[in-house]
Amino acid sequence: MAIRKNNAGFTLMEMVVVLAILGTAIASFHGIFINNWTALDTFSVRANLSQEMDDIVDTISYDARNAQRGLMDIATDQKSVVFSTPNLSLWTTASYTMAQDGTLTMVRSTADGDVQTRILSRNVDYANSTFNNNSNFTINLELTNDVFGRPITIDTSTEIFARN
Repeated sequence: MAIRKNNAGFTLMEMVVVLAILGTAIASFHGIFINNWTALDTFSVRANLSQEMDDIVDTISYDARNAQRGLMDIATDQKSVVFSTPNLSLWTTASYTMAQDGTLTMVRSTADGDVQTRILSRNVDYANSTFNNNSNFTINLELTNDVFGRPITIDTSTEIFARN
């Protein structure tokens, strides 16, 4: 009677080669995946900061344009501004204050005593943001956020002309 050898299966060397190829492919795809994820997060944070910046400038511009030219008071440290208007259908005062912790807060009050408080941003770079009133009202605003330990910063310098 003849003895048959069963040679079905893979050798150890074949298995090691396949695992090495798979490991190399997975490592390269992992690097590509992480790079794309970082780029997507950076783009998303930059877009969110840009939208936040637009909203802040629009809100402050609205109040600055509705205030009369002489009814604007900027603090000496240029980190807060108060607008006043005689138009009682809107508000009587609107104040904006930048805090060192990065918050920009708006407080509007009416003649009736109603007060509306809203945090416009928690990403303000306190050192590089100011309100100025040279010939016209100017907002110098810088917003910053971190993505994987890297700072993402956008800034604007917007001049607003009051309506009279």
